[in-house]
Amino acid sequence: MRRYIFVVHMTALILGSGMIGCSTNDVIVNEHEHGNVHEHEHDISQTKVHINEMVKHGDLNISDVWARPGFSGGNTAVYMNLVNVGDETEYLVAVESDICSAVEIHQVSMKGDVMTMLTVSEDVELVPNQMVHFMPGGLHFMMIDLYEDLNPKDDFQIQLTFKELGPVVVNVMVSEP
Repeated sequence: MRRYIFVVHMTALILGSGMIGCSTNDVIVNEHEHGNVHEHEHDISQTKVHINEMVKHGDLNISDVWARPGFSGGNTAVYMNLVNVGDETEYLVAVESDICSAVEIHQVSMKGDVMTMLTVSEDVELVPNQMVHFMPGGLHFMMIDLYEDLNPKDDFQIQLTFKELGPVVVNVMVSEP
């Protein structure tokens, strides 16, 4: 599994290095510290994240969150960076949103001249002191069967659920790539 995660990280890094719009932004840290929340939906941390902000969820930093525009009944993709600044490995175990019928984690890969997109069926491993990039041409969240149109400057929420830290709700800004 570690080899698979390494290959996923390296592929994302290589593909992302040449992508337009994948630049490092100045980061503003949201001062709210969020503990473990595992109970009911009304107890979920309501942290908001926008493109130039970072949210701390335990030992995880979530930043550069955005989505492509999309149409009702269609799909779109969500991108972000996740950094584990702690000493223990964490796992992203689920993602969901109220604006679509399903959210899947996908990985784009190249085999010769053919680009393929595969569903990632395993939890995403967040190794200490490493960043996992969800970005165009690599790892991303696929929002399937949107219930409404998503236009630039719109925003919506997704919930990321981690094995140890539990859920956190983040705001996703719709933007042109």
